[in-house]
Amino acid sequence: MELREKRRKLITISVPVYNEEDNIVSLMKRLRAFSVSQPDYDFEFMFTDNASQDATYERLAEEAKVDPRVRVVRFSRNFGYQRSILTNFLLARGDAAVQVDADLQDPPEMIAQFIHFWEQGYKVVYGVRRRREEARLMEAVRKLYYRFIRIISEVNLPKDAGDFRLIDRTIIEHLRTIQDKNPYLRGLIAGLGHRQIGIAYDRAPRTAGSTKFNFMRLMRLGIDGVVSQSTAPLHYITLFGFALCGLSGIVSVAYIIYWAMNWQSIAAGFTTMVLLQLLTIGLNAAFLGVLGEYLARVTENVRGHPFVVIERTINDVYAQHGLKDFIVCCGYKGASIKSYFANYLLESSNVVFDFKSNSTSYLSSSDIDWRVTLVDTGLETMTGGRLRRVADYIDSDTFCLTYGDGVSDVDITASLAFHAAHGRTATVTAVPSPGRFGILDIDGNQSVSRFHEKPDNEMGWINGGFFVLNRKALQYVDGDRTIWERQPLERLASDGELRAFRHTGFWRPMDTLRDKRELEDLWASGKAPWKVWS
Repeated sequence: MELREKRRKLITISVPVYNEEDNIVSLMKRLRAFSVSQPDYDFEFMFTDNASQDATYERLAEEAKVDPRVRVVRFSRNFGYQRSILTNFLLARGDAAVQVDADLQDPPEMIAQFIHFWEQGYKVVYGVRRRREEARLMEAVRKLYYRFIRIISEVNLPKDAGDFRLIDRTIIEHLRTIQDKNPYLRGLIAGLGHRQIGIAYDRAPRTAGSTKFNFMRLMRLGIDGVVSQSTAPLHYITLFGFALCGLSGIVSVAYIIYWAMNWQSIAAGFTTMVLLQLLTIGLNAAFLGVLGEYLARVTENVRGHPFVVIERTINDVYAQHGLKDFIVCCGYKGASIKSYFANYLLESSNVVFDFKSNSTSYLSSSDIDWRVTLVDTGLETMTGGRLRRVADYIDSDTFCLTYGDGVSDVDITASLAFHAAHGRTATVTAVPSPGRFGILDIDGNQSVSRFHEKPDNEMGWINGGFFVLNRKALQYVDGDRTIWERQPLERLASDGELRAFRHTGFWRPMDTLRDKRELEDLWASGKAPWKVWS
């Protein structure tokens, strides 16, 4: 395999069209003018024609004759707006793709701002509709809908954002793996994560032609958004079902008491009918809720959405301090981790497959120079046991250990120097406790006198998850069932072999949904304190 010289980046302008014959000429005029204003990039104009019934396809064919950058694909029938956009993205050849509507309500000139933020590392840059020319009632309904779907969504869905956006090649490759037959792209792209940012703009009125979104189609898109984005309605049905079942039980008991007090005045058989109806209503509601939960799980599995999306690894933090030899203790989803590293170069590079010569050439390549060893340490092995299982792969007397589920701007170089200076077996990075983690007792000499995991109602310094260890620390691990945070650290502390490197900077775990959302918001804002790499 050979590495070629870097070329100018290619940007695909993706345009889904349906009955837009009156807009094609003016659209291409503005797109060409914009491309001339961006001499550092190459452009292609990708059109997906959703079986237009007017002369749209003929207009596009004329443009393709005079401009080789124009590519046109015509569908056999109208497959819908969202599928048209998705197909366009999947056919894009660019390093990034920008979706633009043909009606020119979204200004093509704004793509320059999208590219600017993309070059700063954002994988998704989307337009946020600050104002649009439409009836105030419709505008209010849209805003209400965007906020409603954000509340029930399981991802951080941007408000007031349409489909006018730039997505990186990485996002396109993720979309290629999704098998959802009714995609809601705004939600799919938001759910993939990565760094995303919105740019506010005023949406212009349509220049020509008529809108293709009547009330029914808007309703259909809205329903797709709710159903595609969340299984929350099914969970609400479950809660409602059990609540109704409980209410039926309470009413039944109350009615039995009433019958016992007034049985002589109640017609024969009436009580039996009432109780049977209440019992039936309660059980049906509960059974419906249970079925809803099973349906929610089936829905999650058949969507084909990725289990996780890995953007960066903890290795980045260490690599900035010159540590580039890593060992990953694989357990659950170990195959997915191996697949990620195996395909990293392929997915992060532009590649030419020459089948004639049976060769592969990379047009660009990653500048990462890490060495990563992946070791299967078992599904049931505890944290200490995993460390013991990779002992044969550790080729130095001093090494670092981290969990990988916490992020921090900890100074690794300073912690290594601290460890070398005190000469003990282990150093743990201590961070101020948020009140829900195990406590380290540290004396004036930075010696850890006691380690006790997650006690109740105590505050202080906690285990931040970044360790520096000597090989001697491996002797404190008995076997696979050993939990590193318990016997090994407790014994190291009691033997006087554990020292604390105090870190007062940024540190956050990702233990709960609240933690996840907080960290995702920080990352999306471009102000993630733990991003110490460039």
